[in-house]
Amino acid sequence: FLESAGVLPPQMREMVIDRASAIPGGPLDLEDLKIIVLMVFWSLGEEPDALILDELFVAEEDRLIH
Repeated sequence: FLESAGVLPPQMREMVIDRASAIPGGPLDLEDLKIIVLMVFWSLGEEPDALILDELFVAEEDRLIH
């Protein structure tokens, strides 16, 4: 989703995949993957736009519907 939306360039996607595959254990849940995406952004000194940051940070049950 993030790559097709133009938010996550291919090289960042590869970093996310690399870091996610380095975590031992079973499949990652969505929340863990969101944290990895944020860590990749921040490790490169970048910040996703506000809507993407909200999508990655805020728990779904805490969202306000406008």
